[in-house]
Amino acid sequence: MRSTFKIIFLILYSFQAKAQETISFKSIDEVLVYAEKNASVFKISNEQLAFAKYQTLISKINIFNPRGNASASATDNLQLPSNYLPAEIFGGVPGTFKETQFGQQYISAINIIPQIDLINIQSWQIIKASKINENLSIRTQLLIKKNLFENIAMTYYTIVSIQKQIKILDANYVNNKKIEDVVTNKNKEGLARQQDVNQATVNLLQIEDKKSQLTTTLLQQNNALKVLCDIDFNTNLSINYSESKTEKSITIDVNNKLLSQQSNLQKDLINQELKSYKSSFYPTLSAVGNWTYQDNSNIGFFNANSNTFQSSYIGLRLNYLLPEASKYLQKRTLKINLNIAQENAKHNQLQEKNANEQLKVDYQKTLDSYTISEKILILKTDTYNKNLEIYQQDLVSIDNLLISFNDKLNAELNTVVNQVNTDYLKTKININNTIQ
Repeated sequence: MRSTFKIIFLILYSFQAKAQETISFKSIDEVLVYAEKNASVFKISNEQLAFAKYQTLISKINIFNPRGNASASATDNLQLPSNYLPAEIFGGVPGTFKETQFGQQYISAINIIPQIDLINIQSWQIIKASKINENLSIRTQLLIKKNLFENIAMTYYTIVSIQKQIKILDANYVNNKKIEDVVTNKNKEGLARQQDVNQATVNLLQIEDKKSQLTTTLLQQNNALKVLCDIDFNTNLSINYSESKTEKSITIDVNNKLLSQQSNLQKDLINQELKSYKSSFYPTLSAVGNWTYQDNSNIGFFNANSNTFQSSYIGLRLNYLLPEASKYLQKRTLKINLNIAQENAKHNQLQEKNANEQLKVDYQKTLDSYTISEKILILKTDTYNKNLEIYQQDLVSIDNLLISFNDKLNAELNTVVNQVNTDYLKTKININNTIQ
């Protein structure tokens, strides 16, 4: 009985340990490395790339299109056909016929008919299309990787930003609590109104509300990061962000060309498919052959005394399929698709240039905002400290003190948001410049 309890305890403990598993990340690079190894989207894209390479291999083999038929038969003629021969051959009356049966009752045969293409223009064009499709799969895989890494980076830095904001709220909650204590003591001494105490308490509650909302958002973003990286939902996620010094005088260029490369390859693929389809209107030249083995006997199949013979031939065959009306419709469809792909390629190239330029502008704008917010924070902090000092001397109202306190708090939150956004955009630029 005691051993049974031990087994049950060990099972429950193992489940609990699994449920409490924790994954820690200290940088965005660690998250991206983990995602590249575990995210299902990469496993799917790898399978698609492997399939594209397999298609290229098969198209090379199919250039000769080796094919053929092989058959074997064993026939037992239960009743041989009747034939009527002139009776005079057998010494009979001229002008009369005699019924006879002749032939082999047991006939066995093996027949092999091979064929390979010597000239098949469409197969050559298909090889080119397969190679283009393979390159397209590689570019698509890289584009998927870039987009996923950007989403992971955005979620990661959102988590970092929220964690920093919660720390700021906790620190300012303590400061606001001190203000409430001061106001409460003054109220007890008859130096402050109850309304002043209420205002200080309301400010505390507002900080608690902000923290509660951020905590909920943090949980949502943690779950979102688990989905992006394919982390088990029951796993605890720990983000320990290492502070990095933001460079404020740096020129960053963005030159990602994956989208335009993908669009151009899609255009080239459709163009090559059109060429391949046009080639299907051409005739093909094939080498054909035949080998036949036959065994005849009236005793049984494959008898030692049976009559056997073989026959074979080789030759050339010119094949031409008369085009149907549907083929012309398919050809027209491919031409239209090519025109659409060309227009998409032009638009995507323009869109890509705009996205690269916009990313540079966003980074510079956020960097400027971060620089300004730091200066504002210094001024707001100085104003608050001075108001707190003169409030204790009854030279300023609680309203002005709380306004300066909230201004300082908002300046702190705004500064940390701008700082993290700057790091995020810098990471996004690095992703765009690396994955291409």
